Amino acid sequence: MRLGTPGLAALLSGSPGGRRRRVYRLINAWCEPHGHLDALYSSLEEAIADAIAWCQEHGIDPLLREIGVEVCTASGDWRTVRLPHQLLCPLLCPVDG
Repeated sequence: MRLGTPGLAALLSGSPGGRRRRVYRLINAWCEPHGHLDALYSSLEEAIADAIAWCQEHGIDPLLREIGVEVCTASGDWRTVRLPHQLLCPLLCPVDG
C-alpha cells in the first residue's frame, strides 16, 4: 500500500493503542530522497517492491540501479535502513530452509 499525500505528522501520529507507524522513503545513490519515487511507504518491503516495479516499468535493470531506503524516526529525522545498492531483493527469491 503506497501511502497517499497526507502530511508526515498525520502519518506518524500512530494508531489506536499509542504505537507510532513507521514510514519509509526511497533514496538515490547519493543518499538523497529519490527524485522519481517520491512517496512514503508503510513498510521496507513495500518500498523496495515499488522501486523494482518502477525500474521494470521504465525498462531499467534493477541490478543496475542503486536505491536505498530511509525510515522516519520519532523526532522526524530520517535514518538510513538500507544503503543505496543494486535492487537484489530477497522478496523475489525463494527462501531455502
